[in-house]
Amino acid sequence: HPKAFSEYDPRKIDQLAEEIAPEQLTEAHPFVSSVEELVEHFASYIDVGINYIVFFDVTPLFESDAKKIIEMWSSKIFPHLKV
Repeated sequence: HPKAFSEYDPRKIDQLAEEIAPEQLTEAHPFVSSVEELVEHFASYIDVGINYIVFFDVTPLFESDAKKIIEMWSSKIFPHLKV
């Protein structure tokens, strides 16, 4: 919600967040639940000529083994991208 950036009261920020429809959130910030979905999503950006993708990986919230996360990126995701 645009007003949230100028609001400091956490209660008011929570109220503003309630006004956001789930569809608005997922349109602006795509979420995926599998490596295949992520690769497909990245490919759609690459197909239209985007050269750089900035993202935030929330995998560590669900998987605490850093080696597994690194392995997933290096073996399953990076091979589909120019990195």
